[in-house]
Amino acid sequence: MVTEDAAKVAAWYWDSRIVNIVFAIFSNTANNYNILITGNSGVGKTTYAYYGLKVGYIKHLLVTRCSIKGGVFCVAENARRDFNEELEEFRRRNTPLFGEAKDWVWRRVLANHLLIALEELERDYGELCFGPDCTKPDGIDERLRVAMFVGEEDVANMTELLAKVLKGEAKPPKALLLDDALYRTQFWDSEYRRLYRLVKDLLAHHRGVVPLMIATGILRSTVMKDFVKASRNVEADAVTRVEQVPDLESHTVQEREVHYVKYWWWRPFKAGIRRYNVEENTDTTHITYGFTVDTIDYIPKGRAFKMPKWFEEAHWVRRKLILLRTVEKYLAERKARKAEEANG
Repeated sequence: MVTEDAAKVAAWYWDSRIVNIVFAIFSNTANNYNILITGNSGVGKTTYAYYGLKVGYIKHLLVTRCSIKGGVFCVAENARRDFNEELEEFRRRNTPLFGEAKDWVWRRVLANHLLIALEELERDYGELCFGPDCTKPDGIDERLRVAMFVGEEDVANMTELLAKVLKGEAKPPKALLLDDALYRTQFWDSEYRRLYRLVKDLLAHHRGVVPLMIATGILRSTVMKDFVKASRNVEADAVTRVEQVPDLESHTVQEREVHYVKYWWWRPFKAGIRRYNVEENTDTTHITYGFTVDTIDYIPKGRAFKMPKWFEEAHWVRRKLILLRTVEKYLAERKARKAEEANG
């Protein structure tokens, strides 16, 4: 059964940039989009990618059912009506609401309607699970699992899938989640090399075959150059803000600190700089490139927003095995050098 915490997580992601992109991909209104999420280890890159993919797919399912069946599946329309009624009640009680306070009202009203809609969705997908207490993939995860690069076994599975896609032997997935899979150093890992080459081939010659690829990494400079060039960069960082938080029961507000993970969506731009040379009486235009912030997503920090237990465990097992292979390779090379010195 869907919990209130699950509905809260879905509500905070519902209008995020990443969810809207995933929704557009599954709704066939967008194509050929790559996202690279960077930031310090543990800040929330993989969590953002996972819930962005999951909630984006759920949004697609609910909007599709809304167009066919209407009713509780029309989450946004129903929530907007109640949201306007709540704002009117705050006005009637002379309680002013500023920007972030209105956002809080919207999230809470939206969560109420998502709770009902997700319970209906469970009729087709079984019990849905969000948060760190999920010990196994739910029905939505199972649908998306083939496109998620999570555990060690996924190296071979995804390599085989992409090989079949490029040969025309398998239907390409709508989206791929490549968690810590595109570091340049992994080219030298025998387990990863073929997958690395296949992704590079996709970017070079078959763009659009997989409409969306979401990758994570600590720094842009450590990730495959081809993917960096072909993707939109999202930078994750922790932030604390003092905000007005409303209460929908008493229709009052209070200020308190709220801890978020802030996701900066960077957009490249090109600008012309005109210079005039007085001595030669000429002017020239120089083209320069830079980045500007396009959108910012704020996702609260808290236990409910953590990644599922099954996902996190598989993720860390894979990372440990990568480190183990690196250490074993180093020890083997060291042993070989010592043997060579002894014989030399």
